[in-house]
Amino acid sequence: GFDNSTHIIPALASELPTISEDRTTYTITLRPNVRYPDVEPWIGTPRHVKAQDFEFSFKRMADYHQSSRHFDHFMRDRIVGANEFFEYSKTVEPKDVNYDRPIEGIKIINDLTIEIQLTQPFPQFIYKLMMSVISPMPREWYMHKTNNNTDPDRIQWSPLGTGPYQLAQYRQEQDVIFEWNPLYRGRPDVDGNPSGLGGVNPSLTFEETLPH
Repeated sequence: GFDNSTHIIPALASELPTISEDRTTYTITLRPNVRYPDVEPWIGTPRHVKAQDFEFSFKRMADYHQSSRHFDHFMRDRIVGANEFFEYSKTVEPKDVNYDRPIEGIKIINDLTIEIQLTQPFPQFIYKLMMSVISPMPREWYMHKTNNNTDPDRIQWSPLGTGPYQLAQYRQEQDVIFEWNPLYRGRPDVDGNPSGLGGVNPSLTFEETLPH
């Protein structure tokens, strides 16, 4: 027979979120060693996914100037402090939005742990967490792009991922070209260097790596 049940399989998270008894606090622990491609502004220095990258994605979604249609469905009246950040961002120019300003319901416990506080139970929230709109975005990469005259609205068409392929070219309504990510080795938390990082999850052997 067929198994028609829907299972959530953690990818960047090390396990499914821990949810409080009142169903309003989600604690998410990330896998260590998940590395971004070797791009500016960190070429030559490994840059790994951190909880702060997700916090920055949430703040961009709550930034009035980003006009994210997902804010109303995902954050407004749902995440503690999200409405206040949105209203604040309306009062300043786009370039002056202070991304150091906290959202009360999003707390960084450490580089690999983020806690999200909801205003009330929202059973669909765990599925919202799988949406691409909150894919991690390093703040320094975003600032490097915008400070080098890249239109912020176009950054959505040049996403920075951690999977087996990376976007090489996007021409709207024409073509999309992906290239092999040479740092990806079969799991998101395995570094592409032959000797690994010497951390919790060292590299696989060459025979185990995908893609070759």
